[in-house]
Amino acid sequence: MTLRAEKPVTTDPSYTSLGGHWCTIESTPTVFNALVMKNGIRETHVKEVWSLEPEIFNALKNDHVYGFIFLLRPQEGRMSKYEELLEPTLDTSEIYFANQVIPDACGTQALLSIAMNCPEMEIGPMLNEFKEFTAKFEPKARLAMTNCRQLRENHNSLCDYYERDPVLPLPFLVEVNNEEGEEEDQFHYVAYVHVDGYLWELDGLQPGPLRRMACTRENWLDVARIEFKARMMTYEEGEDRFVLMAVVKDPLVKLRARLERLRNGEEKEKEEEEEEEEGNDNTCPNEEDGGDDQNNNSNYNNFATGNNNYNNNNQTREEIKEVESEIGNIIQEREAEKREIREMEADFRESINIFMKALVQLEAEDEMMKKKKKSKKRKRK
Repeated sequence: MTLRAEKPVTTDPSYTSLGGHWCTIESTPTVFNALVMKNGIRETHVKEVWSLEPEIFNALKNDHVYGFIFLLRPQEGRMSKYEELLEPTLDTSEIYFANQVIPDACGTQALLSIAMNCPEMEIGPMLNEFKEFTAKFEPKARLAMTNCRQLRENHNSLCDYYERDPVLPLPFLVEVNNEEGEEEDQFHYVAYVHVDGYLWELDGLQPGPLRRMACTRENWLDVARIEFKARMMTYEEGEDRFVLMAVVKDPLVKLRARLERLRNGEEKEKEEEEEEEEGNDNTCPNEEDGGDDQNNNSNYNNFATGNNNYNNNNQTREEIKEVESEIGNIIQEREAEKREIREMEADFRESINIFMKALVQLEAEDEMMKKKKKSKKRKRK
């Protein structure tokens, strides 16, 4: 069927919600950083963890890690294993946990599982309001998350490319692909956080939060690394389709604070130098008191101090340049991410517009068929 439209069709916002359908999203930091921004979470960044080697996790200790998002294939029998590990008498009321009942919502759900369990994260007014509204709900009742239109639209605007189709509405695409015999492995996002001295696994497909190993704020990253390694070893040999992302405090916050301290220190050193120079100009030698010797000693001390100040100033200026360069590189990377997201969103809007045009045409053809049927009935009479 050829698609034609007399005039552009405006995208109805209800279609970007897709009637409750949640799209698949790519497992990249770029997409999750867009989710962070769209949902109003502040001063937070998502970065990929490329390896489980100790040095990688030691480097993470320089960041303020809020939690981890782990992408893996759901395992058959995981539910029964969960029941074995479940502690019936354990009080988990302090853990914010929501059961997942809508397919493909796990990406947003994993991010929010971390955000809702980290008081130090600035989650913004929308999520604060949502957290307060659902705080007293049971985990199954918190499925209100998947009914939150704003969360769904933010998620769906980052729809993965293979869920876009020029004709069919997105909720039916998976069924069409299955009819064509295309079998794709399913993947799932699970969140991990440190709360009250333990590492917690937050998997919306499970009945509740799972307490893993005891840990402290100082060693929880090492404990998490052991947990991830153990989890990966439960899969068949050769399985390497895992993605691990860390949700951290935005490094720009720390770098900008350091830059400000360095600049303030440089200004203070300049002021001290100026004060010393003024003091030297006002000093007059006294011959009766051995002024020449004192003056020579004073000049020597000032020379030595001046050299130290000069070296310190040079070192500070070099540090300032390094931090400015690091900030500049991060900003460039962020701009590239934003361009990628804008292109993704533009593609999504175009797909929705094409679908809307097709829908308008189908409705027009349907109306035409009804008129033809009525006309035939009249002729028979």
